[in-house]
Amino acid sequence: MGIMADFLRWEAKVMKAIPDTLITDVKQVVEEDFVEVADSAVYSTYSPSLYIRRYSGGGIQDIGSIQSNLAGNLTLVMKQTAPPNSDYPKKATAIDWVESSEGVPGARPFYAPLKAVAIPHAHQALVAGLHKRGL
Repeated sequence: MGIMADFLRWEAKVMKAIPDTLITDVKQVVEEDFVEVADSAVYSTYSPSLYIRRYSGGGIQDIGSIQSNLAGNLTLVMKQTAPPNSDYPKKATAIDWVESSEGVPGARPFYAPLKAVAIPHAHQALVAGLHKRGL
């Protein structure tokens, strides 16, 4: 066997392992980042007086409200879909409302800080997950 055949065999193993690694290892790490960033970038920046926060009970820290799917075999797409509080029906999700400049306290960026934290963590989880699978 030549180097090219060895490389192609290794490449096939990598391409087969990536989807499972994304939907398990990477997804878990990014979900943890969702919760952490929700606390630091959203919940810790404002104390509401007109409503009760839902946190992990249907709010933006609720992992069950994070939709995760693969776009092709090489891209993990995740979105927090927790609905907004009933007082804010104009926005599709709680994150849409949090990131908007409507109402008090104004815009609280979520996705930008999340990307800053999650992208390096996702990369590390992908590499570790591939190593765990013998690559």
